[in-house]
Amino acid sequence: MTNDDFFMLTLVCASSAIGLAIDHSRLGRQIPGALVMLVAGALLSTLNVVPEHNSIDDAIVLVLLPLAITLFLMKSDVRMLWQTARGLLPAFGVAMLGTLAGVLTVYMALPLQDDAAELAGVVTATLIGGSMNFFAVSEAVGFADSPLYAGALTADVIIGVVFLSLLFVMCSSTLLRAIVPSATMDAEAEASRLHDADQVAAAKLPAVVSIMLALAVASAIVWVSGVLSQILGIEKYRILVITVITVALASSFPASRQYIVHEDKMAMVMMYAFFLVTGASVDLGGLFGGSLYALLYYALVLGIHVGVLLVLGRWFKVDLAALLVASNACVLGPPTAAGMAASRGWHHLVLPGLLVGLFGYAVANFLGVGVTWLVGKF
Repeated sequence: MTNDDFFMLTLVCASSAIGLAIDHSRLGRQIPGALVMLVAGALLSTLNVVPEHNSIDDAIVLVLLPLAITLFLMKSDVRMLWQTARGLLPAFGVAMLGTLAGVLTVYMALPLQDDAAELAGVVTATLIGGSMNFFAVSEAVGFADSPLYAGALTADVIIGVVFLSLLFVMCSSTLLRAIVPSATMDAEAEASRLHDADQVAAAKLPAVVSIMLALAVASAIVWVSGVLSQILGIEKYRILVITVITVALASSFPASRQYIVHEDKMAMVMMYAFFLVTGASVDLGGLFGGSLYALLYYALVLGIHVGVLLVLGRWFKVDLAALLVASNACVLGPPTAAGMAASRGWHHLVLPGLLVGLFGYAVANFLGVGVTWLVGKF
């Protein structure tokens, strides 16, 4: 490792400590620690404090992120999944409708530019799936050679971090809870306390042994998932393989929960590191660069997305926590949806958040190409 790597590691560890401390304070009820991590990362990047060449970023994304997801799922029971998933699936449907309504409205409202139809399809794909859908649909509809491509790619990163920050603010908003009630949020503090107490009470091994056992099992699952995804030729969907293996093991051996404790806390430390490097991927100076048209496009689409989310969520009486996790899974993808749910203590929404996000990956390419074809007809 270079000195820059150790400097970056120092930033990650110190920032994570601050974020976690905020979450365990009264301030955390108003300003989530994860939001602090995102903003801190963006500011450090904009001020050129973050080293340009370091291996810590890659280690966090390629090593810690899959480990964190595995740890989050180690006590998931598929037999309990349907009860929660059936509440999140309608919320995800509302989130998809919000994105589609936003794209079609903005396409008709903004002055048309060359490749406007292709941009509409690409934005649809990335805001229902993720970055890999952005690239796939760009190639499929011929947007990769467009003069709008670079600006859209920059906007995708910047708006993604800004929207994730907004979601964390919405998680703490009492005004939104007055508009769209949430039983999950009402019981948030008590549920988190009982979750911690149950883990400690059920433990059959010393905490330090349980922690290392959890890390060993999680590492083995990630390793096996990598091998299987390569054999099956689905490396892009490795997270799906991780999810299937982890949930299958947790459901098949429920007694194993007695030997593993505090795995969710380890996962949160890893996710906070991920939030920091996610924020650091953004240079706020890009807000004033040549991507303004694309930034405006994304911002308007997501503004309509949020509006549809809240209106239909209130109308159909969908829990606000489920709406926000579903919106995260739709716009940003499974990892951040799981991380947000876990950071708020909504443990029952972690696995469903991952699964609906994976569903978004699966359908986004079709929807993106379909939107390009549809708006191109008019």
